[in-house]
Amino acid sequence: SGSAWAAAAFQAFCSGDETMRRLRYKRDVLCGALRNLQYEPGEDQQDQPQSDWTRRPSVGSDPNSTTRLLTRIGADDKASFLISNLFLEPVDRILSLFNEADLFTSWVPFLWESKTLHVVRGCGNYAQYIVLLRFALPWPLKTREAIVYAFACDRVERGQVLMCARSVPADAASWWGYPIPAAGSAVRVDMTLEVGFIPEGPDYQHTRMDLFLKMDPKVQWLSQSTVNKVGRLFATQLSNNVTSICQSFSKSPYPERLAADPTGAYAVMYECLESLRQGRLPEAGGPQAHHQTLAPE
Repeated sequence: SGSAWAAAAFQAFCSGDETMRRLRYKRDVLCGALRNLQYEPGEDQQDQPQSDWTRRPSVGSDPNSTTRLLTRIGADDKASFLISNLFLEPVDRILSLFNEADLFTSWVPFLWESKTLHVVRGCGNYAQYIVLLRFALPWPLKTREAIVYAFACDRVERGQVLMCARSVPADAASWWGYPIPAAGSAVRVDMTLEVGFIPEGPDYQHTRMDLFLKMDPKVQWLSQSTVNKVGRLFATQLSNNVTSICQSFSKSPYPERLAADPTGAYAVMYECLESLRQGRLPEAGGPQAHHQTLAPE
């Protein structure tokens, strides 16, 4: 029929067009993030967690900590972690921590090197990076590393900002035309990191952060109890480190980075935040004009 032919023609166009391939990839990643972060439309995150998640005791040095930790073992026998926390800090401070890759080592647990390999252009012209992450593990384990493609996307109509990072294929020599270095002596791991930022509180001066992490450390003999312990330690240190940086934020490198804003990512963020305060979508002529909103309804 004509409709079937048109669908097939469009599918062929999408598979042959680089921009469409990128858009479809980002759409699929965002759909996965919405499920993993429990942001699906109509799903109340304050209700009982999904049945395949196990809630762990509250983590953090404060017994009244707002941090929530869930764990899950997937069909592939790999562990996933879902960490939720409420920070009494504005969203620009929390977001800037995740946007400045070269400063990750100051707060991400177990990370000893982070480097932006490429600022990706096209299919959205801000907040797209290919990043190298190297993790120091206890002896006798070798150093682990991940090369991830990361991007951010606003979802202003739902009061959310999403950041997604996924490993590029281990055998890839390039990603979307950007060269990928060989692994060398480090063991290259598979990693999925998805973070949701939700401004809350009076005048949106607080931030709820939901973080989904799945990593295959390529250690076959590692017990599940050890994985869970490491996950709880990661969640505890991550929460404490973010809080610590925010408490001395004015003395940190981040205010200068926010002001410089070389990619325009922070201008988009502030425009979205102002739109949220006013209960409207961002103006087409504002910073959003340089950005493609991809989050699905």
